[in-house]
Amino acid sequence: MSEAEPRATYSDDIYRFSWPEPINVDMILERFSERSGDIQCELTVTYAHPLIGGELYSGRLLLLGPNSLRDVSRILTGRVEGPAWTEYLDYARSRARNYYRQGTPVVDLAKVDVSAKPRHLIYPFLADNSISMLYGDGGTAKSTIALAFGLMIATGEEIAGLSAARLCPVLYLDWEDDEETHTERLNALCAALGMEVPEGMIHYKRCSASLPDSLREIRRGIAECDAGFVVCDSVGMAAPNLDADGILATMRAMRQLDRPSLALHHLPKDAKDKSKPFGSVYASNEARTSWLIERDDDSQDPIVALSHQKVNRGRLLRTPFAYRVDFTLDEENGAPISIAISQTSINNVSAARKKLQPWKLVRELLLANTEAMTVGDIQDALAIDGMQFTAGAVRAALNRQNRTFTQVGTKSTQGGGRPEILWGVISTNDHP
Repeated sequence: MSEAEPRATYSDDIYRFSWPEPINVDMILERFSERSGDIQCELTVTYAHPLIGGELYSGRLLLLGPNSLRDVSRILTGRVEGPAWTEYLDYARSRARNYYRQGTPVVDLAKVDVSAKPRHLIYPFLADNSISMLYGDGGTAKSTIALAFGLMIATGEEIAGLSAARLCPVLYLDWEDDEETHTERLNALCAALGMEVPEGMIHYKRCSASLPDSLREIRRGIAECDAGFVVCDSVGMAAPNLDADGILATMRAMRQLDRPSLALHHLPKDAKDKSKPFGSVYASNEARTSWLIERDDDSQDPIVALSHQKVNRGRLLRTPFAYRVDFTLDEENGAPISIAISQTSINNVSAARKKLQPWKLVRELLLANTEAMTVGDIQDALAIDGMQFTAGAVRAALNRQNRTFTQVGTKSTQGGGRPEILWGVISTNDHP
């Protein structure tokens, strides 16, 4: 083409071709079928212009014969003169025809460059090419954290030491709340960062029908807002039912969104085994990586632990991550004014702390302190949190994990006795 090439995106049977400025033409082709020796589809054409822009055409287009191309081009020219409508239509229909016939191409695995695309959209929580899952009890700030992930992906802003590998628009699919609730949370997250809410980057869709039943409509929404990341809140509400067939259909529908996605899900009531989310095993099986979120009940603001439960590509991270979610609320109506998220020590989350091996408790303690500590210091600090360890147990943990801990000096003792060794951390292992 003589002018700029469009950006082409394909999602099953919804194809979009977007010409950038100064052309500002957008075409969506969908609902393909073969009739009477031709390929028929529905075409929507929009034109971005402050005075004469908007949706210019919505109707049928045949991909083989010349008459349909000529007719649609004439209609568009009659509405807005200037753009090379015949050229743009011919480009879109030829690419759509080829993709419709060939589908996803067969590739030679020997020629695939695995380094060309990062494994994580946000390390280590969101995979970049598949479904990630975050599950836990209600009131653990799942939706707020999902929205914070979306804000990072939409803007490139860093939150709690985390950042997105690439930027793209985000679509939040919601079966539980409403747009006002999420708008308040987004405003509060931005307020904590001292930034304006980004326009045209974080999109919201209130859903009522199940995800499998509304898949075409949702894929159309993804194409329209050019979303590169999708949140599904939540799997239980998005499923037609909670048996194996319903959960499997829902997770398969998420795969058909053809975008990196985050599935929010819940735990069974009073669950003792928290390694799997509520419902069918397919919920966790279909996610490529999954995280359990637990809240510390002793804190007024949520302090949550995220524990890695499953990964299909990469390594399972054995040490949980802890984050503090500080809410500043309006005194009159309780609406959030500011939501600040920061990383904290896992020792602040009692539910997760009890699961840690002794050496990991020591590591988290040393990471949380700005100064090195002696064995006695470590014993005293752990005792404050209700964990009693002998000096021998602490010393054994320090000496056995020689890739994690190191001696950084000595501390004089009262009475002029033998100096005590000061210990520090040389490796944070799983932590970003």
